[in-house]
Amino acid sequence: MAQFSCGDRLRYGRFEEGSSGCLVRFSAFPDRMLMLTAGHVVLPTFAQQGDAIVDNDTGALIGRLFSWTSIDGDPTADAALIWVDPAAVSPELRGLGVPRGVNLNPAVGERVLIVPPEGQEQPRVSSIKAVNQDIDVLVAGPGWADAPVINYKRQIFTSAPISQGGDSGAIALDGQGRVIGMVVATSLAEGTVITPIAPILANAAWGGLQLELVDAIPAGAQAPPQPGLPALAPATAPEEPPASPEAFIERIGAAAVASMRWSKVPAGFTIAQAALESNWGKSLLAVRGKNLFGVKATASWAGDVVLMETREFQNDQWIHVTARWRKYATWQDSLDDHARFFHENARYAKCFNFTQSEDFAQAVAAAGYATDPDYASKLIKTMRARGLKRFDDL
Repeated sequence: MAQFSCGDRLRYGRFEEGSSGCLVRFSAFPDRMLMLTAGHVVLPTFAQQGDAIVDNDTGALIGRLFSWTSIDGDPTADAALIWVDPAAVSPELRGLGVPRGVNLNPAVGERVLIVPPEGQEQPRVSSIKAVNQDIDVLVAGPGWADAPVINYKRQIFTSAPISQGGDSGAIALDGQGRVIGMVVATSLAEGTVITPIAPILANAAWGGLQLELVDAIPAGAQAPPQPGLPALAPATAPEEPPASPEAFIERIGAAAVASMRWSKVPAGFTIAQAALESNWGKSLLAVRGKNLFGVKATASWAGDVVLMETREFQNDQWIHVTARWRKYATWQDSLDDHARFFHENARYAKCFNFTQSEDFAQAVAAAGYATDPDYASKLIKTMRARGLKRFDDL
């Protein structure tokens, strides 16, 4: 089969294409070849780990979504990793050859090269006009209902625009063939906008793991399991949300008690907190991801994920971001995972001195669980209104 080169166009499903970047891998997992690209190229709001990514020209499968960052941070990094079939891809950048390492400190005046336009052979060339620059970017992703304006922090600008539509995700090299970053936008005023490579390779989303460039496919490199990644569960239709608070309590009560018996987290507290965090099980995250507590998924999370938009307050304004959330098979799994959270974080150790829900709620709030000063009183009000204390004694 014809090999897919770095810089060739890829896409998610039938959505618009973007550019592939370069091959990377985690040093801890040297047999997994990962294609780097921009997150907004391949991440519809419903994307999940293991979803197929295809060659834009042929429609052939090249790999599956593996992990991605949120569009935040300083510097801002909007990156996605695709676990690719090593037999289907080449580490060479189309028209530029294999990258020769990374340039972690690019300077004003250095040359910048990106892959040629499709159908052409000559790379596009400019130079660095500025580094460490902030810029507002109108970001559109596959199937996104809105195109939010996101402030990208500490980016690189070129002296003239050398990118065009569909080039997000392309890798930028310096004059020595070293990677300086990844194209994320084009501005007529500021030139091509490039995210530096350093915050991509060592992003917090990777859970402490470090990415490194791949200049040759190693023997023994593994293709992603088919039809999905190991953590990807079969798709199931979401259940209807509970029709009332009483229905929610009836559905979750036994699970909260089962969790209490091993975790010692009072069941009445668990039910009240789940009700508050999930709007009595009616939140889209609770329905679609069985996630009752709004727990996000970092790279350390080995389970399934669900992508959903959320609003975050940054730089004195509300912005829309696409975030990764933990996805559970059942509400019981969500309750148990949340109970483990209290055990694994030392600041909640003193909470387990209390066996009754109201006392536990006060202790959790005092330990700094929420910034809302009325968080404990809201939980206690729910406990009393719904008689949830009875579950503590089961």
